[in-house]
Amino acid sequence: MMAQKSREALAFHLIPRADHDARQAPLVTGSFPSQSQLQSWYKCFDIRCLCSAPQPVMHIRYRRDSDLYFLANNPSAPEHEKGCTLERKARELRDSDEPTLESELSTLPLNHEGKENQFSMRKMIELMYESSFANYFHGKHLTLESLVRSFQSSDFAGEATLPSEAPLSKALFYGKRGLVYARNFVQRGSGQFAAWFQLCDSVRENGNRIEVILDNAVESFYTTQAGLSKAPGPYLLCVVFELSNTGRAWCTQILTIPVISKELVVPAHSAWHRESGKLLCSEFDEPKFGKGFVGFPFKKLTDREGDLPPIIVGSKQGGEKKRYICTPAVLNDSDRTIAEKRFNAIDTPLQVARCQLRMALK
Repeated sequence: MMAQKSREALAFHLIPRADHDARQAPLVTGSFPSQSQLQSWYKCFDIRCLCSAPQPVMHIRYRRDSDLYFLANNPSAPEHEKGCTLERKARELRDSDEPTLESELSTLPLNHEGKENQFSMRKMIELMYESSFANYFHGKHLTLESLVRSFQSSDFAGEATLPSEAPLSKALFYGKRGLVYARNFVQRGSGQFAAWFQLCDSVRENGNRIEVILDNAVESFYTTQAGLSKAPGPYLLCVVFELSNTGRAWCTQILTIPVISKELVVPAHSAWHRESGKLLCSEFDEPKFGKGFVGFPFKKLTDREGDLPPIIVGSKQGGEKKRYICTPAVLNDSDRTIAEKRFNAIDTPLQVARCQLRMALK
């Protein structure tokens, strides 16, 4: 948690989330609210800043990865006055504990606030990867198109249903035209939810907008929930649309996940995963199905905080199948035993695993 800084005087109204027009809105004065105050107001109140007229509205959000409550601007509300103390303090709080590439991928959830059926988009993507085995490379490049098609045919997407009772697989779209299809899918009543996937190199915040750079063009989205990686691209971008009260497709979540490359669209848990994944996958000159694979599981080696998932290398020589664990750090005997039981694989240095894979692919 960030260190305590000087707290400047400010004032704002607490407004009930269920009734923004309530006449009795408590006035709070003094300094920036503490974590305990934000926690007690969470899901009950929004905040109306007094810096300008009309008054900007802010929502209280919670991040599980850092156990941090923070304030986020409502994208459809008026903007704050330039130099507003409340907005500046809220921005400092948000930026004080940004997750790194190593910690963000598997820990930052995007909960759908204010609805009973809360879900994590990140967890949903993880389940589609694992149920379709799209996080295992067998020699054929995993592009955006092949990834989303794998998602659509996954057991998870086939079994999960939308509020309209249509399968989730019908609500997954990708590419430039897919953005139009996703919005139309929601607005035409085919489903109250759609997810659009795209690959990008750069995503940035610009005021209340999230700007995505796509082939030298900028696509802007307004949303109150964004999980943007601070790691370098490329990214798998996921944008969630839901039906608003006015019958339009409203962007409710934006998520970026670092991937190994645009030809290998599997999550990169760290710079080591990105470099090592490219090195191992380069051994496949052509598809060698059944002879070897490189896997990028989501499960960690141990349950300790800070641990990363390994890379799994599988090979088949003389009818004998072997699996090797590769990690960025040397394991101790206890960790090695746990890891071998969890993944049924032998702890092996990266170069040894690469050599075994090369031999299997001959």
